[in-house]
Amino acid sequence: PVGFAERRDQLLHRVKRVRNTSAIDAEHPVIAVFARNRTRILLNESELSMRVSAHFSMPVVRVALEDMSVAEIIRVMSRTSVAVGLHGSLLAMAMWMPP
Repeated sequence: PVGFAERRDQLLHRVKRVRNTSAIDAEHPVIAVFARNRTRILLNESELSMRVSAHFSMPVVRVALEDMSVAEIIRVMSRTSVAVGLHGSLLAMAMWMPP
């Protein structure tokens, strides 16, 4: 049987072939801030992003279903070290984070 890591790698390989998101540097980890445009809005999202980025010395990527495809979100999450967000189903994307 194929384990979780192998399944994730297989899917990521397929996702990479589907869409090239070269703006996202695959070599360096990022902080993902889960954001929404309609509900559960973070009122201080920009301040939060700046402070988290400065504290961890890492770039922040805004992850939003309204702005990104699922393939793009999976690609970002596969190199995310820190995820920040409110409760909700978007946090399920944390399963794509590296162990």
